[in-house]
Amino acid sequence: MTQFIGLKDRICKHLWAAGLLFLLLIFMSPVRVKADITAADVDIDYTGEIAYIKQNGNTSIYFLFTVPGKTPDKFNPAGGAVGLHRFGEEECSAFMLDLSTLKTTKESSLLVCYDTSETPFRVDIPAQVKLKGEYTGIEREAGEFERLYSKLPGFSLETGYFTLTADDKEVTDLTKLRWKAGASTNYRDMSELNMEIYTGAGATLYFQYADGKTPLSKAVKVKIKKPGNPPKIKVDGAKQTIAIKSNMQYRVVTSNYEGYWITPDTGTTSLKISELVGLSGDGLYTPFEDAVVEVRVAATEKAHCSRTGFVYLDAVEEPVFGAEGITVGFTKGTDDKNGLSITNNSEEDYQVAVVEKGAWGTKSIKELILKVDGSAKKGSDGAVAWKKAGAGKTVKISYKDYKDFDSYLILARKATVKEDTKTAAREFRVASVIRPFGGVAPTPDIRPGTYAIDAAKEVTITFAEEAGFTLYTSLQSDPYAKNETGKVSFTAEVGMIYAIKAYFEDDSTKEKSDEVSFVYRYVGKGELPDYKDAWGYNYYIKLDKKLNNGDNYAELYRRIYLGFLTYEPNVDYSDLKIDKDQLSKIVCSVWADNPQLIQAKTGLRYTSTRLILNIYNEELCERLYAQCEDSYSEIKGIIDQKYGSIENASKIQIVKEIHDYLVLKKEYASSAMSQTMAGSLSDEYTPVCMSYTLAMKWCCNRLGVQCEIIFGYTNKEAHAWNIINYGENVDYSSEYTIDPTKWYEMDVTWDDPVGGNAEYIGRTYYNVTTAFINTSRRRVEDYYPAYPVDECTGTDYSWSNIKSQFQ
Repeated sequence: MTQFIGLKDRICKHLWAAGLLFLLLIFMSPVRVKADITAADVDIDYTGEIAYIKQNGNTSIYFLFTVPGKTPDKFNPAGGAVGLHRFGEEECSAFMLDLSTLKTTKESSLLVCYDTSETPFRVDIPAQVKLKGEYTGIEREAGEFERLYSKLPGFSLETGYFTLTADDKEVTDLTKLRWKAGASTNYRDMSELNMEIYTGAGATLYFQYADGKTPLSKAVKVKIKKPGNPPKIKVDGAKQTIAIKSNMQYRVVTSNYEGYWITPDTGTTSLKISELVGLSGDGLYTPFEDAVVEVRVAATEKAHCSRTGFVYLDAVEEPVFGAEGITVGFTKGTDDKNGLSITNNSEEDYQVAVVEKGAWGTKSIKELILKVDGSAKKGSDGAVAWKKAGAGKTVKISYKDYKDFDSYLILARKATVKEDTKTAAREFRVASVIRPFGGVAPTPDIRPGTYAIDAAKEVTITFAEEAGFTLYTSLQSDPYAKNETGKVSFTAEVGMIYAIKAYFEDDSTKEKSDEVSFVYRYVGKGELPDYKDAWGYNYYIKLDKKLNNGDNYAELYRRIYLGFLTYEPNVDYSDLKIDKDQLSKIVCSVWADNPQLIQAKTGLRYTSTRLILNIYNEELCERLYAQCEDSYSEIKGIIDQKYGSIENASKIQIVKEIHDYLVLKKEYASSAMSQTMAGSLSDEYTPVCMSYTLAMKWCCNRLGVQCEIIFGYTNKEAHAWNIINYGENVDYSSEYTIDPTKWYEMDVTWDDPVGGNAEYIGRTYYNVTTAFINTSRRRVEDYYPAYPVDECTGTDYSWSNIKSQFQ
C-alpha cells in the first residue's frame, strides 16, 4: 500500500530580506505563473528530513508520495487520487514538505506539480538503509579498525568496538553515523562518542545511518554490559606466586611504566612474582621500584573486560653491608663455637648462605652467583641453604658445617615479604639482589656519600682484605696502581668531590673482580652548596619576603635538601608556617634544582608536622652516582680533546657535546631509575624524558652553562625538557633582568636517534623558541612554582644558524 507523508502544521517558511525562510500555508486562489517543475526546483534534505520545492511565482502545489508504478502519471482530483495533497495559496520562496514521518523500506517516488492538469515531476527516493549493530568487547588487531576508531575520544584497542552494517556491509565511514545515549536524548555526531566512558560503565546506545543521500535509517539499539567486579586473586605467599585462570589477563605497572596486558595460553597459570617484574631468578636481580600486578577478567565478544584487582609488590633492593646492614665476625679455630657470626643490624629481615668458591664447576664469582637457586634440591647445581637473619639478630655458623671458611663466599639478600593475611592488602617483596660479603669487589670501611665538615680534614678510606686477592685502586682518575696497604688517603675540602675506583685481582687466576667506584662529597656544616644560581631555592626566598613569611619556605627547602642528601626521610616542619599546597612544589624544586640527588624519588606523603620523603636505596644510589661522575668525566674529556680545554670551548660547543653524548649513550626506555639522571648517565639503567632533562641540567651547570627544567605535556602525556641561557648567567639571588633573546628551549628526549646512530640525531627541538615548542607541547605549573623565563625568543643560535660550526 502506498505510504504517504503529512504536512507539519501546513506551514511554509518565507525567506525575507534577512535570509530566513518562512513558508506560510494559506489557501488562496492559485496564480498560474509557470506550468512545469524541473529537477532544479526540487531539493531533498534527507538528514533534515525536509523537501524544498521552489515556488517560481506559483501559489499552490500538489504532491503525492507513491511506490513507482502504482500511481497514474497525472493527478486526477475528480477521480479521487489517493494521498493527493495541496499546499495553501500564499506567495513565498519555496514550499517545504515534512519527511520526518516517511517510512520507506522500499524505493518510492515524490510526484509534484503546480496544477493537477499537468504531468507531475517525479523524484525517486531511495529505500531506507537497513542498519544493524552490535558491540564486541575483545581487542582487535590494529589496522583499518584502529584507523576508523582512533578519532573517537577515549579510544584504545582495549575499549572494544562497534560493528555496524548498512545493508549487510560494514560501515567504514563513521561520518555517516550518528548516536545517542538513551531513547530520549538527542542524536550527536560520532566524533563526540567517548568510548572509554561507555565501555567502562556500561550503557545502551542508539545508532542511526545518516549519509544525506537516503532517508534516515531506523535506529539500532546496541547494549554495552557494565564491567564485572574484579576477580578474586589467589596468592601463595610462601611460593611467591599468583594463580590466575585462563579467562584472566595480567600486567605489571610502576610509576613510570605500564606493561601490556597478557593472556595465559590455557588453564590455570601460576605466575612467579620474580618473573612478573623481569627478574631472572638467578640471584643477580636488577633492583626495581614498587610495582603493582593488575589482574582482570578478559573481554569477550559481548562484554568489556572486568574491573581490575591488584597485588602490590615492594621494591627489590640491594642488601646493605656494614653498620646499617650485615656485618660478619670470624673466629678462627676448629671448635664448634668458632666460625662465622653474621649479624643483621638493620630493621629488615635478611637471608644468608655460605657457598664454596668454584662450586658447580664455576670459574668466577659472578658465574657462581648465576647458578644460585634456593629452590634446587640438596646436592644439585645451584642448591643453597638460606638461613634467616631476622632484624637485629645474629646467625652462628660453625666450623662443624664448613671447616675452612677461607674457601667460601658469604651471600646475603633481603628476605621475601609474604602476604599480610591479617588485612585485605596483598603486599610482597621478592628476595632482593644477592651479593657476596667480600670476594667480588672491594668494600670500604667508610660508606660513600655526603659529609659535612667545618674545614679541611684528612680522610683515610680502608678496604677490607680478601685472602688470595690483590687490591688495585685509583683516586680522582689517576691510573690504577697496586695497593698493598689497603688504604686511600686525601685531604677533604668543603665543596669538593673525591672519587675512588677499586678492584681485586685473583692471585691464582689473575681474574679481575667487578670494578667499583666510591664517591665522597663534602659540604659545610649546616650549609647548602652555593645556591645563588639555584632557581627554585631563590624563588622561595623571594616568596617568603613577598608574603612576609619569615624564612619558612626557604628553610623547609633546606631541610628537604638535607633530608635527601643524608637519606633521612623524616623532615619536621612543625615549627614553620607552611601552606600545604606548596609542599609538593617545594619538594619538586629541590628535585629540579639538584639532579645529583638521584636518591630523591617522586611522590610525597605528609602529616600535619612532618614530610615523609621517598628515597631510593643508599648503597644503590651511591654506586650509580659514581658511574654518573665517570660519564661526566667522559664528556669533559670529549670537550678537552675537541676544543683544547673547557675554557676554550664556547657555551654553544659545550651544550652540543653534552646533548650528543646523552642521546647516543642510551636508548629511551623505562627502568627503575629512569626518573633520575642515573637513567641517562649510569651503566645500569635507561632513561625517559625526566632523566635526559636532569642529566642535561647537571652537566650544563657543572660546565658553566645555565640550564633549567620545564615541566609540561605533549598531547596528554607528561613531559619534561630544558631551557638554556647562552648569555651571561643570571644571579637568581639578586634583582635581575632576563634577556629572553639569550634563552632557548631544547628537548633532548625527542632528539634521541633510534639505534643510537649519530647520523640521525634529531635537531627539530634544538635551540628553538617557546613559540615553536608550544606547537607540540605546553608548560604547566602543576609541579613547579614558576619558571625564570616566561618565553624564550632567541633565534641567533638556532641549529640552522650554528650547524656550520660543527661540519
